[in-house]
Amino acid sequence: MNPRVQELAARWALKSPELASRIARALPLTQGVTMLTAGFWAVNNGGDVCLVNMASCECKDAQSGHKCKHVLAVALVFASQEPKPRCMRRKIWHLPG
Repeated sequence: MNPRVQELAARWALKSPELASRIARALPLTQGVTMLTAGFWAVNNGGDVCLVNMASCECKDAQSGHKCKHVLAVALVFASQEPKPRCMRRKIWHLPG
């Protein structure tokens, strides 16, 4: 697993303890994140694939208004990559820095 992703996950969990368990569940999913087009990703969740855009997912958890593990997995992968276009930085995800 990417050490930068692990570092970000630990930092985010400290800054947002209410998301800590979701971040822990998102961490293994980071290896199954694939960018489809600008702003859209697929997350392989043990054979099931969820479509994620910049702030939402098609899973039941996200549809219930929660920040789901799929969105968090994509955000971790995305945040670990440099450089990023100015329009696609951290604030779009509404996540800790």
